[in-house]
Amino acid sequence: MKLLVNGKLQPDSSGLPFSNSLIRGDGLFETILTIDDKPIAWNRHYARLEKSAKSLLITLPARIDIELGISQILLGSKGQSRMRLNVLAEGDWFITLERVTPSDEVISLMRADLPKISNGQLSGIKSISYGESMLAVRRAQVSGYTDSIFVNEKGFVVETGMSNILILTDDGWLTPALNTGCLPGITRELLIKWFAIKEGLFTYEQLLAAKAVYTCSSIRLIQRVGKVDDRLFDESSLGDELISKLSDVEVAIIEFESITNEVINSAKSLKIIAACRNEPAANTDIDAATAKGIPVLFTPGRNAVAVAEYTLGLMISIARSIPTTHHLLRYTDELTSVSYSDKAGDRKGITSEWSLDPGAPFQRFQGDELMGKTVGLVGAGFIGQEIAKRVIALGMQVIAFDPYAKADQLAKLSIKSVDLDQLAKMSDFVVMAAKVTSESTGLFSAKYFDLMKPTAYFINTARAALVDYEALLKVLKSGAIAGAALDVYPTEPLPGDSAFRSLSNVVLSPHLAGASRQVVAHHSKMVVDDLLGLRKGEIPNRVANKEVMDNFMKSGGIK
Repeated sequence: MKLLVNGKLQPDSSGLPFSNSLIRGDGLFETILTIDDKPIAWNRHYARLEKSAKSLLITLPARIDIELGISQILLGSKGQSRMRLNVLAEGDWFITLERVTPSDEVISLMRADLPKISNGQLSGIKSISYGESMLAVRRAQVSGYTDSIFVNEKGFVVETGMSNILILTDDGWLTPALNTGCLPGITRELLIKWFAIKEGLFTYEQLLAAKAVYTCSSIRLIQRVGKVDDRLFDESSLGDELISKLSDVEVAIIEFESITNEVINSAKSLKIIAACRNEPAANTDIDAATAKGIPVLFTPGRNAVAVAEYTLGLMISIARSIPTTHHLLRYTDELTSVSYSDKAGDRKGITSEWSLDPGAPFQRFQGDELMGKTVGLVGAGFIGQEIAKRVIALGMQVIAFDPYAKADQLAKLSIKSVDLDQLAKMSDFVVMAAKVTSESTGLFSAKYFDLMKPTAYFINTARAALVDYEALLKVLKSGAIAGAALDVYPTEPLPGDSAFRSLSNVVLSPHLAGASRQVVAHHSKMVVDDLLGLRKGEIPNRVANKEVMDNFMKSGGIK
C-alpha cells in the first residue's frame, strides 16, 4: 500500500495521521478506481466530496493540492488500484493506494436487521463514520453471505453495506431512487445515463421477485448476485423468454429488449438485428453479433426532429417566460389581484394586469426576441443540425463546437465551427446536443459557465452527464446567466427537493424532448428502407458493424 499524507508521500503506513477526528469517525472519504495513472470519473467523485463536505461543515483542502497529491501517488502505477481519499475534520487529509484484482465473483446478500433511515443526517454522504454499514456487512459475513441489504423505515430497498443495487424486472432495469436514502454512487450514475436504467421505489419482496439482482460500485463495478437470503437467482434463466421468441426468427427488430451474447448464440436462425435506437450498443451485444457475422442495423437521428422542435420550444419558453406566466395566471392571483399605481397615484387600488408600472406583469416578464441572436451548439450531429435549420429560419446565427463534425457539412448549413471557449463567450443560447462519451462526460464545466454572457440562456435536451449541474445551479442562483431550460437531470425523475425546482429563471421538463408520436414511424421507415435495400443487394449506411457486411452479402444476405 502507498500512502500520501497532507500532500507528502510516506515511506510506509506508519505515517498515517493520528487524531481525534480519525478516532471519532469525523471526516469524509471517496473510494476511486484507478487504471494505470488515471483516476476514473474523478470530477464526479470530487463533486460528491464537495457536497458531502458542505453538508458536514468540513473544509476541504484546495482542489489543486488534492490533485497534485493524486498525481504523486499514482506516478508509475500500473493496472487497477483502489485509491481512497480521506479528509478529516481537524484538517489532515491522506490518500491510500492499493492494487485490486478484477473479479467476476457471484455474491450473496442478506437483509440487514435494522432499517436505514431515508432522511438521516448521513444519507447520501461518504462519511468515515461507517459503523452501521460495516456492522451489517460483518453480520452478513458471519452468516455466510457476502454483504447485507438495507431496507428503509418505509419498507423500500436502499442499498447494500458496500454497493448500490440493480434489479431486472419485466419492465427493465431498476435501481433505488435517491430519496430512499441511498448513496448517489458514481457507477450507479453512469449506468443510469448510459443504459437508461430507471430509478424508483421497490420493496424487499419485489426484489426477491425480480428476474436478476446485481450490485455496482466504483471498485467492484458490476457484480451478479446469486443469492438473496434463501432466494436463488439463476443467470441461465435470463433471456429465456426472448430466446424462445427468436428461435426461428431470421430478422429481429427490437427497441428496448436486451440482445445479449446468450440470446444471439441461442438464436440459430438469426441473420440480422435491427435496433431501433440512436446507439445500438445500449442494448445489443455488438461484439457477439459480429462474431456470428450478424449485421446490426440501427436508426441514428430517429428522434432528431422531435428533439430539435422541443429544444426550440424550450428556447422560446425561457426567453419569453411562457411557463412561468401560465402558471401564475392559472394557479395564483399574482398577475390579476395586485394593485398598481402611476406616478400620480390615480390608479392606486385598481387591478390591471396590463399596467405599464414597473412592477406590473407587462414590465416584469418582458422577454427576449430570438431574431438576431446567436445559438451555440455543443454537438452538431443529427439533432444539432436539425436545431440549426430551425433557428436559422428564425433569423438566428449558429456556431458549433464538435470535434467530429465535417467542416463542409457545417458550412452547407451556415454553421460556423468554433472552440468551446468561443462558443461560451459568443452565444446567447448555449444548447447541448452532443453524445455522452468518455471525452464528453462533464464537458460543459464551471469554466464555461463563467464565460457565458449574463444575458445568455442554457438549454439541455441531450444528457445530464455532459454538464456540471452544480456549476449550473451556482450561476443560476447568482444571476450570472439569464436562465436555463432543462429536460435532463443527474437524477431522474427530478427529486422533489431539487434546488432547480425553486428557481424562477429555470424551465423544467421531464425528459420528453425525444418523445413524439412520430418517432416510431421514423425509425420504422429507416429499418424497412434498409431491409428492402438489402434484399436488392444494397449495403445500408446505418450498420453498427460494417465489417461483417461483405461476408453477409456473399452468403446470400436476406431474401
